[in-house]
Amino acid sequence: MKKEAKETPDWGIILTICISAVLLVILVTFWVRKSIENYNECIDNSPSKNWFEEDLETTFLSTAVYVLDVNDEIKGEIIVTIKVEIQDKEQYYRCLYKLKSYDTFNWHWELVRYV
Repeated sequence: MKKEAKETPDWGIILTICISAVLLVILVTFWVRKSIENYNECIDNSPSKNWFEEDLETTFLSTAVYVLDVNDEIKGEIIVTIKVEIQDKEQYYRCLYKLKSYDTFNWHWELVRYV
């Protein structure tokens, strides 16, 4: 009767998997920390009134957009009160901006809606 040979584990493959898992955890941790850091930096440095005026000019198709008030009390949201002059009429709007991420790493302010 023949004895069957026992298979020995391939330590090279096991070591490669362990090193890959550790590197993956380190990379994900770095990515999340950098994303949170960029998010907090974006919240701390909210845009100026001029930036909002320039951003809203394309939405309202007018260069006569004036920011009256910027309310950034809610974390991650900004409510901007504006006045738009179109054909000698004044119209008032409240615009909601939220922080958006386009690659989970870089954050930017984006207009969500206006009323």
